[in-house]
Amino acid sequence: MLDGKWLTLEETAKLTGYTDGYLRRMLRNGELSGKKFSARLWLVDLTSAKKLADKPHTTGRPRAKTPQNIGFSAKSKKS
Repeated sequence: MLDGKWLTLEETAKLTGYTDGYLRRMLRNGELSGKKFSARLWLVDLTSAKKLADKPHTTGRPRAKTPQNIGFSAKSKKS
C-alpha cells in the first residue's frame, strides 16, 4: 500500500523542527501533502516534508534544531 516515501508526524517534526500540532494544521489546510488513515494517524509525503525543512524560517520564533526538554529544574533550598 505505502512504498516507503512516507513519514510519520513524529519523524516529520524531527526533520522540520515544527510541532506535530502545527504539522496537522498544515495537513488539514493543504499546505503539506499527506494522507489521513484514522482520527489521529497522518502520514506525510517525504518530498513535501523535505521542502518544508529546506524552507527558510523568516518570522516568529526560530525553529528548534533539537527537541527541547521542557520541565522544571530541581532547585535546592537555602539552609
